[in-house]
Amino acid sequence: MESLLTHIFLYIASAVAIAIAGVFLVRSGESLATKWGLDHAWLGSVLIAAATSFPELATSIRVASLGSYDMLISNICGSICFNIFLLSLVCFIFYKKIVVDFDRSVTKASFLIAGMLSLVILSPYFPVKKTFLSLGFETWLILGLYFFYMFLSFKKNKNECEQKREEISKKYFYKDILIYLFCVLVIFIASHYCVKAAEVFVSIAGLGNNFVGLVFLALATSLPEGVTVFEAVRLKSMKLVWGIILGSNIFNMCVISLSDFFVSDKSFIKNLSLQNQFISILTLLYVLLVPYVFSKCSKKYSFDLKKSSLLVIVGYFLILLFSFNFS
Repeated sequence: MESLLTHIFLYIASAVAIAIAGVFLVRSGESLATKWGLDHAWLGSVLIAAATSFPELATSIRVASLGSYDMLISNICGSICFNIFLLSLVCFIFYKKIVVDFDRSVTKASFLIAGMLSLVILSPYFPVKKTFLSLGFETWLILGLYFFYMFLSFKKNKNECEQKREEISKKYFYKDILIYLFCVLVIFIASHYCVKAAEVFVSIAGLGNNFVGLVFLALATSLPEGVTVFEAVRLKSMKLVWGIILGSNIFNMCVISLSDFFVSDKSFIKNLSLQNQFISILTLLYVLLVPYVFSKCSKKYSFDLKKSSLLVIVGYFLILLFSFNFS
Protein backbone atom coordinates (compact mmCIF):
# COMPACT_ATOMS: atom_id res chain seq x y z
CA MET A 1 0.00 0.00 0.00
CA GLU A 2 2.84 2.35 0.91
CA SER A 3 4.57 1.64 -2.40
CA LEU A 4 1.34 2.39 -4.29
CA LEU A 5 0.88 5.72 -2.50
CA THR A 6 4.52 6.58 -3.23
CA HIS A 7 4.03 5.93 -6.94
CA ILE A 8 0.77 7.91 -6.98
CA PHE A 9 2.62 10.87 -5.49
CA LEU A 10 5.47 10.31 -7.96
CA TYR A 11 3.04 10.26 -10.89
CA ILE A 12 1.30 13.49 -9.79
CA ALA A 13 4.57 15.31 -9.05
CA SER A 14 6.02 14.24 -12.41
CA ALA A 15 2.86 15.32 -14.23
CA VAL A 16 3.00 18.76 -12.59
CA ALA A 17 6.69 19.14 -13.51
CA ILE A 18 5.94 18.15 -17.12
CA ALA A 19 3.02 20.59 -17.26
CA ILE A 20 5.12 23.54 -16.04
CA ALA A 21 8.09 22.63 -18.25
CA GLY A 22 5.78 22.17 -21.24
CA VAL A 23 4.39 25.69 -20.90
CA PHE A 24 7.84 27.28 -20.78
CA LEU A 25 9.07 24.98 -23.57
CA VAL A 26 6.43 26.36 -25.94
CA ARG A 27 6.99 29.95 -24.83
CA SER A 28 10.76 29.78 -25.28
CA GLY A 29 10.33 27.97 -28.59
CA GLU A 30 7.83 30.56 -29.79
CA SER A 31 10.23 33.33 -28.80
CA LEU A 32 13.07 31.68 -30.74
CA ALA A 33 10.78 31.19 -33.72
CA THR A 34 9.88 34.89 -33.75
CA LYS A 35 13.50 36.04 -33.51
CA TRP A 36 14.77 33.61 -36.14
CA GLY A 37 11.77 33.89 -38.44
CA LEU A 38 10.99 30.19 -38.03
CA ASP A 39 7.64 28.91 -39.22
CA HIS A 40 5.43 27.74 -36.34
CA ALA A 41 4.67 24.49 -38.14
CA TRP A 42 8.41 23.73 -38.34
CA LEU A 43 8.90 24.78 -34.73
CA GLY A 44 6.18 22.35 -33.60
CA SER A 45 7.15 19.45 -35.83
CA VAL A 46 10.89 19.56 -35.06
CA LEU A 47 11.99 21.43 -31.93
CA ILE A 48 8.97 20.86 -29.71
CA ALA A 49 7.89 17.46 -31.11
CA ALA A 50 11.35 15.97 -30.57
CA ALA A 51 11.41 17.20 -26.96
CA THR A 52 7.90 16.00 -26.11
CA SER A 53 8.56 12.57 -27.67
CA PHE A 54 11.40 11.70 -25.30
CA PRO A 55 9.03 9.66 -23.06
CA GLU A 56 8.04 7.41 -25.98
CA LEU A 57 11.68 6.92 -26.92
CA ALA A 58 12.83 6.11 -23.38
CA THR A 59 9.87 3.82 -22.69
CA SER A 60 10.15 1.98 -26.01
CA ILE A 61 13.87 1.31 -25.59
CA ARG A 62 13.26 0.06 -22.06
CA VAL A 63 10.37 -2.18 -23.12
CA ALA A 64 12.32 -3.47 -26.14
CA SER A 65 15.32 -4.42 -23.97
CA LEU A 66 12.93 -6.43 -21.75
CA GLY A 67 11.50 -8.24 -24.77
CA SER A 68 7.94 -6.87 -24.38
CA TYR A 69 7.51 -6.21 -28.10
CA ASP A 70 3.71 -6.28 -27.99
CA MET A 71 3.68 -3.48 -25.44
CA LEU A 72 6.23 -1.51 -27.48
CA ILE A 73 4.16 -1.44 -30.68
CA SER A 74 0.88 -0.85 -28.85
CA ASN A 75 2.51 2.00 -26.86
CA ILE A 76 3.60 3.76 -30.07
CA CYS A 77 0.23 3.17 -31.77
CA GLY A 78 -1.54 4.32 -28.62
CA SER A 79 0.55 7.51 -28.48
CA ILE A 80 -0.20 8.27 -32.14
CA CYS A 81 -3.93 7.76 -31.62
CA PHE A 82 -3.97 9.74 -28.38
CA ASN A 83 -2.17 12.66 -30.04
CA ILE A 84 -4.82 12.76 -32.76
CA PHE A 85 -7.54 12.48 -30.12
CA LEU A 86 -5.89 15.39 -28.30
CA LEU A 87 -5.93 17.48 -31.48
CA SER A 88 -9.62 16.73 -31.98
CA LEU A 89 -10.42 17.48 -28.34
CA VAL A 90 -8.74 20.89 -28.62
CA CYS A 91 -10.67 21.67 -31.81
CA PHE A 92 -13.92 20.51 -30.20
CA ILE A 93 -13.48 22.62 -27.05
CA PHE A 94 -12.14 25.77 -28.72
CA TYR A 95 -14.00 25.53 -32.04
CA LYS A 96 -15.29 29.11 -31.71
CA LYS A 97 -11.84 30.59 -31.08
CA ILE A 98 -9.59 28.82 -33.58
CA VAL A 99 -9.24 28.46 -37.32
CA VAL A 100 -8.22 25.04 -38.62
CA ASP A 101 -5.57 26.50 -40.96
CA PHE A 102 -5.41 23.22 -42.87
CA ASP A 103 -2.90 22.97 -45.73
CA ARG A 104 -1.26 20.34 -47.88
CA SER A 105 1.61 19.81 -45.46
CA VAL A 106 -0.85 18.20 -43.01
CA THR A 107 -1.97 15.75 -45.70
CA LYS A 108 1.63 14.97 -46.67
CA ALA A 109 2.64 14.37 -43.03
CA SER A 110 -0.40 12.13 -42.45
CA PHE A 111 0.40 10.03 -45.52
CA LEU A 112 4.03 9.78 -44.39
CA ILE A 113 2.91 8.38 -41.01
CA ALA A 114 0.51 6.01 -42.79
CA GLY A 115 3.34 4.86 -45.09
CA MET A 116 5.60 4.14 -42.11
CA LEU A 117 2.81 2.19 -40.41
CA SER A 118 2.28 0.21 -43.62
CA LEU A 119 5.94 -0.84 -43.54
CA VAL A 120 5.51 -2.08 -39.96
CA ILE A 121 2.31 -3.98 -40.82
CA LEU A 122 3.78 -5.61 -43.94
CA SER A 123 7.26 -6.28 -42.55
CA PRO A 124 6.53 -9.92 -41.52
CA TYR A 125 5.69 -10.67 -45.17
CA PHE A 126 8.78 -9.12 -46.78
CA PRO A 127 11.13 -11.76 -48.26
CA VAL A 128 14.31 -9.94 -47.13
CA LYS A 129 14.79 -10.88 -43.49
CA LYS A 130 18.04 -9.10 -42.57
CA THR A 131 20.21 -6.29 -43.90
CA PHE A 132 22.92 -4.13 -42.34
CA LEU A 133 23.44 -4.80 -38.57
CA SER A 134 20.96 -7.70 -38.80
CA LEU A 135 18.02 -5.28 -39.05
CA GLY A 136 15.21 -5.52 -41.57
CA PHE A 137 15.32 -3.10 -44.49
CA GLU A 138 11.98 -1.61 -43.34
CA THR A 139 13.76 -0.39 -40.18
CA TRP A 140 16.28 1.53 -42.28
CA LEU A 141 13.57 2.73 -44.64
CA ILE A 142 11.52 4.22 -41.79
CA LEU A 143 14.62 6.02 -40.49
CA GLY A 144 15.43 7.20 -44.01
CA LEU A 145 11.91 8.58 -44.49
CA TYR A 146 12.13 10.43 -41.17
CA PHE A 147 15.44 12.14 -41.98
CA PHE A 148 14.27 12.91 -45.52
CA TYR A 149 11.19 14.60 -44.02
CA MET A 150 13.44 16.58 -41.64
CA PHE A 151 15.65 17.63 -44.56
CA LEU A 152 12.72 18.87 -46.64
CA SER A 153 11.22 20.68 -43.64
CA PHE A 154 14.55 22.35 -42.86
CA LYS A 155 15.10 23.35 -46.48
CA LYS A 156 11.62 24.88 -46.77
CA ASN A 157 11.94 26.73 -43.48
CA LYS A 158 15.45 28.00 -44.31
CA ASN A 159 14.13 29.83 -47.36
CA GLU A 160 11.36 31.47 -45.34
CA CYS A 161 13.71 32.21 -42.44
CA GLU A 162 15.88 34.52 -44.53
CA GLN A 163 12.93 36.88 -45.09
CA LYS A 164 11.44 36.93 -41.59
CA ARG A 165 14.43 36.93 -39.25
CA GLU A 166 14.48 39.75 -36.74
CA GLU A 167 17.47 41.56 -35.27
CA ILE A 168 18.51 39.21 -32.47
CA SER A 169 19.67 40.33 -29.07
CA LYS A 170 22.31 37.80 -27.98
CA LYS A 171 21.35 38.22 -24.35
CA TYR A 172 17.71 37.17 -24.87
CA PHE A 173 18.66 34.61 -27.52
CA TYR A 174 20.89 32.68 -25.10
CA LYS A 175 18.25 33.05 -22.39
CA ASP A 176 15.63 31.40 -24.62
CA ILE A 177 18.06 28.64 -25.57
CA LEU A 178 18.86 27.89 -21.92
CA ILE A 179 15.16 27.87 -20.95
CA TYR A 180 14.39 25.54 -23.87
CA LEU A 181 17.19 23.10 -22.97
CA PHE A 182 16.30 23.17 -19.27
CA CYS A 183 12.65 22.40 -20.08
CA VAL A 184 13.73 19.51 -22.30
CA LEU A 185 15.82 18.13 -19.42
CA VAL A 186 12.92 18.47 -16.94
CA ILE A 187 10.50 16.74 -19.33
CA PHE A 188 12.99 13.92 -19.95
CA ILE A 189 13.59 13.24 -16.24
CA ALA A 190 9.98 13.75 -15.09
CA SER A 191 8.64 11.56 -17.91
CA HIS A 192 10.87 8.70 -16.81
CA TYR A 193 9.34 8.71 -13.32
CA CYS A 194 5.84 9.32 -14.68
CA VAL A 195 6.05 6.26 -16.94
CA LYS A 196 7.64 4.20 -14.17
CA ALA A 197 4.71 5.00 -11.88
CA ALA A 198 2.24 4.20 -14.66
CA GLU A 199 3.86 0.77 -15.11
CA VAL A 200 3.24 0.05 -11.41
CA PHE A 201 -0.47 0.94 -11.79
CA VAL A 202 -0.64 -1.33 -14.82
CA SER A 203 0.93 -4.30 -13.01
CA ILE A 204 -1.56 -3.90 -10.17
CA ALA A 205 -4.49 -3.75 -12.61
CA GLY A 206 -3.30 -6.96 -14.29
CA LEU A 207 -4.29 -5.96 -17.82
CA GLY A 208 -2.88 -7.40 -21.06
CA ASN A 209 0.26 -5.91 -22.61
CA ASN A 210 -1.46 -4.65 -25.77
CA PHE A 211 -4.25 -2.79 -23.99
CA VAL A 212 -1.82 -1.50 -21.36
CA GLY A 213 0.46 -0.01 -24.02
CA LEU A 214 -2.44 1.38 -26.03
CA VAL A 215 -4.04 3.20 -23.10
CA PHE A 216 -2.06 3.59 -19.87
CA LEU A 217 1.52 3.92 -21.14
CA ALA A 218 0.38 5.97 -24.14
CA LEU A 219 -1.45 8.36 -21.82
CA ALA A 220 1.61 8.79 -19.61
CA THR A 221 4.08 9.25 -22.48
CA SER A 222 1.77 11.70 -24.31
CA LEU A 223 1.42 14.04 -21.35
CA PRO A 224 4.08 16.49 -22.68
CA GLU A 225 2.25 16.76 -26.02
CA GLY A 226 -1.00 17.49 -24.18
CA VAL A 227 0.49 20.37 -22.20
CA THR A 228 2.31 21.93 -25.16
CA VAL A 229 -0.74 21.67 -27.44
CA PHE A 230 -2.98 23.53 -25.00
CA GLU A 231 -0.29 26.19 -24.56
CA ALA A 232 -0.05 26.50 -28.36
CA VAL A 233 -3.83 27.01 -28.50
CA ARG A 234 -3.51 29.73 -25.88
CA LEU A 235 -1.00 31.43 -28.20
CA LYS A 236 -3.61 31.07 -31.00
CA SER A 237 -1.23 29.19 -33.28
CA MET A 238 -2.93 26.25 -34.99
CA LYS A 239 0.16 25.80 -37.16
CA LEU A 240 2.08 25.10 -33.98
CA VAL A 241 -0.62 22.63 -32.86
CA TRP A 242 -0.49 20.77 -36.20
CA GLY A 243 3.30 20.73 -36.03
CA ILE A 244 3.44 19.31 -32.49
CA ILE A 245 0.89 16.56 -33.15
CA LEU A 246 2.09 15.43 -36.58
CA GLY A 247 5.77 15.93 -35.74
CA SER A 248 5.41 13.83 -32.58
CA ASN A 249 3.62 11.08 -34.51
CA ILE A 250 6.33 10.99 -37.18
CA PHE A 251 9.01 10.85 -34.49
CA ASN A 252 7.07 8.07 -32.73
CA MET A 253 7.31 5.96 -35.88
CA CYS A 254 11.04 6.62 -35.93
CA VAL A 255 11.15 5.37 -32.30
CA ILE A 256 10.05 1.90 -33.48
CA SER A 257 13.12 1.70 -35.71
CA LEU A 258 15.44 3.11 -33.04
CA SER A 259 14.12 0.51 -30.56
CA ASP A 260 15.15 -2.22 -33.01
CA PHE A 261 18.79 -1.42 -32.17
CA PHE A 262 18.27 -2.39 -28.53
CA VAL A 263 16.87 -5.89 -28.90
CA SER A 264 18.74 -9.15 -29.11
CA ASP A 265 16.09 -10.83 -31.25
CA LYS A 266 16.52 -8.80 -34.43
CA SER A 267 14.43 -7.74 -36.11
CA PHE A 268 11.42 -7.71 -33.77
CA ILE A 269 9.32 -5.78 -36.33
CA LYS A 270 9.28 -8.91 -38.48
CA ASN A 271 7.80 -10.92 -35.61
CA LEU A 272 4.67 -8.86 -35.03
CA SER A 273 1.79 -10.70 -33.43
CA LEU A 274 -1.63 -10.76 -35.07
CA GLN A 275 -2.90 -8.44 -32.33
CA ASN A 276 -0.20 -5.88 -33.04
CA GLN A 277 -0.92 -5.99 -36.76
CA PHE A 278 -4.61 -5.39 -36.01
CA ILE A 279 -3.79 -2.43 -33.72
CA SER A 280 -1.41 -1.01 -36.36
CA ILE A 281 -4.10 -1.24 -39.06
CA LEU A 282 -6.59 0.59 -36.83
CA THR A 283 -3.98 3.26 -36.15
CA LEU A 284 -3.26 3.64 -39.88
CA LEU A 285 -6.95 4.17 -40.66
CA TYR A 286 -7.24 6.66 -37.80
CA VAL A 287 -4.24 8.63 -39.10
CA LEU A 288 -5.80 8.84 -42.58
CA LEU A 289 -9.04 10.06 -41.02
CA VAL A 290 -7.35 13.34 -40.04
CA PRO A 291 -6.72 14.87 -43.50
CA TYR A 292 -10.05 13.54 -44.79
CA VAL A 293 -12.12 14.99 -41.96
CA PHE A 294 -10.37 18.28 -41.24
CA SER A 295 -9.95 19.20 -44.91
CA LYS A 296 -13.76 19.30 -45.08
CA CYS A 297 -13.93 22.00 -42.40
CA SER A 298 -14.82 25.47 -43.52
CA LYS A 299 -12.96 28.43 -42.09
CA LYS A 300 -16.21 30.38 -42.03
CA TYR A 301 -18.42 27.89 -40.22
CA SER A 302 -17.02 26.76 -36.87
CA PHE A 303 -19.84 24.23 -36.41
CA ASP A 304 -18.25 22.12 -39.16
CA LEU A 305 -15.10 21.95 -37.08
CA LYS A 306 -17.05 20.86 -34.01
CA LYS A 307 -18.78 18.02 -35.88
CA SER A 308 -15.54 16.87 -37.51
CA SER A 309 -13.71 16.89 -34.18
CA LEU A 310 -16.48 14.89 -32.55
CA LEU A 311 -16.24 12.28 -35.30
CA VAL A 312 -12.51 11.81 -34.69
CA ILE A 313 -13.04 11.68 -30.90
CA VAL A 314 -15.63 8.91 -31.33
CA GLY A 315 -13.17 7.09 -33.60
CA TYR A 316 -10.58 7.04 -30.80
CA PHE A 317 -12.94 5.34 -28.35
CA LEU A 318 -13.96 2.82 -31.03
CA ILE A 319 -10.30 1.90 -31.46
CA LEU A 320 -9.99 1.36 -27.70
CA LEU A 321 -13.14 -0.79 -27.72
CA PHE A 322 -11.98 -2.97 -30.63
CA SER A 323 -8.49 -3.31 -29.17
CA PHE A 324 -9.81 -4.33 -25.75
CA ASN A 325 -12.09 -6.99 -27.26
CA PHE A 326 -9.24 -8.27 -29.46
CA SER A 327 -6.69 -8.41 -26.62
